[in-house]
Amino acid sequence: MYAYQIKISLEDVVPQVWRRAIIPGGISFSRMAAMLNDIMGWSGTHLYALVTSSGFHVSGAPEGAEEELDDFVLEEQGMTGGGQEIDEVFCNNKDFLYIYDLGDSWEHRVEIEKREAAKEVYPRILMGEGSCPPEDCGGAAVFMELMERPSDVEQELADMYREEMEPFDLERTNEFLKAVYGGEAFSKLPEALCDGDLDILSVDPKLLPNLSESLMSYRAADLKALWKKWEMKGYSGLRKQELADRLAEVLTDPDTMSGKLCAIREESLAFFETLQENPVYAFELTREAHAQAGLFMEKGYVFLTEELIFFVPKEIKECYRRMNRAVFEEKRRRARRILDYCMAAVNLYGIVEIDKLIEIFNGQNETPLEKGELFAVLALQEDEEERCVVCGLAYLCDSAIQWDIFDAILQEQMGKPYYVPRQEAFLRYADPDYCEKPLAWKAVERFFKKEMRLKDFDAEFLCHELQMIVHVGGDSDTVFETLGEFQVPEPTEGQMIQMTDLLMDAWNCTRMVTNRGFTPNEMKGMESSGTEGGEIPDNIIPFPGQQKE
Repeated sequence: MYAYQIKISLEDVVPQVWRRAIIPGGISFSRMAAMLNDIMGWSGTHLYALVTSSGFHVSGAPEGAEEELDDFVLEEQGMTGGGQEIDEVFCNNKDFLYIYDLGDSWEHRVEIEKREAAKEVYPRILMGEGSCPPEDCGGAAVFMELMERPSDVEQELADMYREEMEPFDLERTNEFLKAVYGGEAFSKLPEALCDGDLDILSVDPKLLPNLSESLMSYRAADLKALWKKWEMKGYSGLRKQELADRLAEVLTDPDTMSGKLCAIREESLAFFETLQENPVYAFELTREAHAQAGLFMEKGYVFLTEELIFFVPKEIKECYRRMNRAVFEEKRRRARRILDYCMAAVNLYGIVEIDKLIEIFNGQNETPLEKGELFAVLALQEDEEERCVVCGLAYLCDSAIQWDIFDAILQEQMGKPYYVPRQEAFLRYADPDYCEKPLAWKAVERFFKKEMRLKDFDAEFLCHELQMIVHVGGDSDTVFETLGEFQVPEPTEGQMIQMTDLLMDAWNCTRMVTNRGFTPNEMKGMESSGTEGGEIPDNIIPFPGQQKE
């Protein structure tokens, strides 16, 4: 066996964060990425890329995280996959760039110092200094700006980040690396997903494992992932039994459970309560129910036996019963209201300033919202709901917005006021598929039915798609491409003129993210009436510099 001695240095971060380590040869790039992440202290739950000076490039998901990123995401991001072995790159390059998290783009310079014989198959750190910054904080530039020159508002966040950065412990980290990579490093949960009715089992609770046994059935890597999901500190180097014991203490604390479940949707909570009394076979679950079971598995409240039975350990059930229901329900109402405002804002505006979102919330609710509470609730979003992404600590945006158009949308929004309807109307936008249906779009729908002979459902669905394209800033080419995709019959010259006029009218009546929720007609009306320099309508939150007298 052979191995490589490497030095990994995190770039653009002060004080320096680096490791000199030994990693085995003959491994895949995806496995190498997982090892580098554990050596440095990253969670390993983001995409990675490797780039050499000669132009070689490989990218993908670290080993053990592939299932968190579906094939569509990898294809959309241009992932090349990391199944090939590292040796050709390691033997033909003195160094390379390793990028972790293609959003925050943490760049590491990896120097290949030498190749040597090895007895172990697991990585080992020889020396190192420093701790990696907290993940999802915006990248090196944003992090360093926050650490060196925090504003008064950001000081609390900067202090929290410093607390999260635990000192590097060489001995404990090496013990952890040996435990994870000394045997089979990663386990794959059996896939048991199919459509069907919920099948309730008659299972003797005494035959199901308790919480401690359930946790110990996991591999060390699985326990580590669960530990990180709970954002717990001090896991580096803990033995498997210690990890399980500490996790059990946290999982059975009623106050902690109340906080972790407060943002769960009603239907998901109902599923969890049903599962407490009635274990089910995984392969009998519907897709939606399976996703709900997976949600609670990620939190450590639901487990899967070797027989593929989803169940809730008795200790978790008892903890749930001991929760203060009145306090829990109040937390849930509060968290759901905050998330509804976040969803409504990103749906209506695409990108919204966090301070402005808080201002909107506080203007329509009695109990004020602060930034710390907002961030805490956003961290509790259910996976299928995670459309609200914090960008650079200043903005909340729709996760569907690609980074390459983020700046373009911001530029289009610059200087424009926010359209803010009353609370009831505003919260309708919490439904990601909602959009107002002005009469102009109904006219387009009637045209498609009468002139183009489309069925009622097809015409309604097509108009909804076209309106959403306009809402998010699509252009006329995209609109006509969509007409082609729906196989709308070729219009006559007269029909084309009529359709173009109708679409233009509908376009000008559509609320757009680039106009911060206003329609083109409303923007034109404000410009012609001199609203921008004078009085602002009551349903508009004044933009800085345009305050009402």
